[in-house]
Formats: sequence, C-alpha cells, structure tokens
Amino acid sequence: MQKKGCFGQFWYMFGPMIIQSIVGMAVSLAASTAVVMLHFNEYIQVVMSGDQKAVLEYVMEQSNEALAYSAHLTLLAALCTIPIMWILFCRDEKRRRQTGAAANLKVKWQKLLAVIPFAAALGLALNNIVLLANLAITSETYADVSVKLYAIPLFGQIIGYGFITPLSEELIFRGLIYRRLRENFSFRHAIIISSMLFGLFHGNIIQMMYALGLGALFGYLYEKYHTLAAPVIAHGTVNLVSVLLTECGGITWMFEAPMRVGAITVVCAAAASALYVRFFLKNDGAE
Repeated sequence: MQKKGCFGQFWYMFGPMIIQSIVGMAVSLAASTAVVMLHFNEYIQVVMSGDQKAVLEYVMEQSNEALAYSAHLTLLAALCTIPIMWILFCRDEKRRRQTGAAANLKVKWQKLLAVIPFAAALGLALNNIVLLANLAITSETYADVSVKLYAIPLFGQIIGYGFITPLSEELIFRGLIYRRLRENFSFRHAIIISSMLFGLFHGNIIQMMYALGLGALFGYLYEKYHTLAAPVIAHGTVNLVSVLLTECGGITWMFEAPMRVGAITVVCAAAASALYVRFFLKNDGAE
C-alpha cells in the first residue's frame, strides 16, 4: 500500500464511517427542512408572535415529528450511501488488481447457499443469548430503537433490513474497513478491530454486543469466501429471521417459557456448529 501520512491513514481506515455519518446527517437535515417547509406559514406565524418559548416548543414539536420517522430516514441514508461505498470499493479492488494483491478466487453460488442456514441458526442463537442476559430491560435506548425499527410496514422491513442495510453496512465494514485493515494487520487483528467498530456503530449496549459477534461472523465469511456476497447474504439472512420472527410473534412465543427459549437456543447453536464443521472447517469455500 502506498505510504500515507497520519491523516491519510486515518481517513483511509475510518473515512467510510465518517462519510456514512455525513450522509445520515444530511438526510436528517433534509427531512427536518422538509417538515418545516410543509408548515412554513404556521412557523412564520409563531415566529411573528414574538413568543420565544412558543417558537422553541414549535421547533421541538416539528423535530419530534421528523424523529418519528428515524428508521425510515436511516434506511434512506443507507440507500444513499450504497453508490458512494460501491465506488470506493471498486476503486480499492482495481488498485489491488493492478498491484497483484487481489484474490483470484471464484466461488460457486451453490457453496454460498450454506451461508443461509448457518447465519440463521447462529444469528438466532446470539440474539437469544443477548436477550436472555436481560440487558434489554435496562436499556431504554434499545427499547426505543426497537419500537422505531418495527414501525415500518413489513414489506419495507424486508426490503430495508433484508437487502438495503446489509449491502450498505457490508460495503462499509467488510468491503472497505476490514479489507483495508487486512492490508496491514493479521486476520485476527483485522476482524477484532472491524467487529468493534461495527458494534460501536449500532449505538446501544444491546445492539453493540449482538453486532460484535455478528461482525466477527461476517468478517470470517468474507475472509473464507473472498467475496462480499458471503457477508451480505449472511447479514440479510440474520435480519430477515429477526424481522419475520418478530412480526409473526415467534420471539414472544419463545420467551414465554424459559425452557423453550433455552432449548431453541441450544438447538440453534448445535446446528450452527454442525454446519460450520460440515461446510466451513473442512472446506475452504472457494474454488
């Protein structure tokens, strides 16, 4: 890799996250501006009244209205981020091919199918373990985020959490950050750093713990298959399982009985272990 200064190294490693944050803020600002413009005449009347308290209350009311659609705005920001990250990802891959650093491995799509049951089983087991820790009860942020996440209609959740979010986040954290870390660090160090960043990105302790484990899984799959398709499929599978189980009442049903959720968690963990041995441990996953 070409030598870079301190700022250049920092930007190279963490620039994708910064860009994503800027896009997210721009989308939120645009939404807030749109809300104000829709009620512009009403806003002017409040301002002209000269009552500063009324103006402040009005602005807070409009801001809360925009925040009610925070999950929608997050998905919109992810959608806007995808083309930017794709350009950066393609540029990195082109540079690696020119320097001979790119992996020339081709993966059969049939092999990638093993990722689906493996990610579904392991993702559900991790989700149950985190919830069984009862940390969700003490996290108001997690409860608030959960309500907003599932406020979107089911079809929107499937498209957003099953396709848009996985592609956007995997481009950032595996396609760019993890892959760039691997240029200077070992697999172990790269996966630890990228997984920690992935956890911090989610903003609350519950999602951090869950994302930390999943980040390691996605990084492992990317390293194993040498294609971004593997972690994207795994990420989408984990999200869709969570969405569908929540919408059909499966999560509530599991946690109604401690023995039931415990048994399901053990079965999922055992299934994930068996799939790992069958498809990943003894097979390099690429040809």
